[in-house]
Amino acid sequence: MSIDMEFGSIPALNLYQPASEISECKLCPMNWVSKKGKCYWFSEETKNWFEAQDSCSRKNAHMIVFQNSEEMKFIQNIIQGNYRFWIGLNFTSTWKNWTWVDGSLLNQTLFPITLPKDGHRCGVLKVNQVLSEMCNDQFKWICKKDAVLIDHTTLKRGLL
Repeated sequence: MSIDMEFGSIPALNLYQPASEISECKLCPMNWVSKKGKCYWFSEETKNWFEAQDSCSRKNAHMIVFQNSEEMKFIQNIIQGNYRFWIGLNFTSTWKNWTWVDGSLLNQTLFPITLPKDGHRCGVLKVNQVLSEMCNDQFKWICKKDAVLIDHTTLKRGLL
């Protein structure tokens, strides 16, 4: 038995439990990392910030927006090394502030970053810090989206 979804076929061996024992299951596409109902994808190639955001959009996702320091630490543990990853953060001229791609403002207390200098208007994560870089520079990037929720009623109806 397998689950056929937009991201391929996933073995469903763990679904043989009685449906009454399963409350819900959250699934991520293949090659994505799952944590607390969210899915994270890490690029292998490099692109500029705008191309990276477009790549995430084509995956029905967005560049990562950090909700809290716990999430940031989780990602930092994965990207150990000297790489820089684009994140969904840029400096908007309109608001004169660091803004996430979801429209929320950066909480400088949680994630301190300096004001942009010399055209450095896009955010990158490098192991333990958030830095500003020129948006046309080439870096890897991280996409994020919600996991697909499969609840017990779906399983009882035999839709999987």
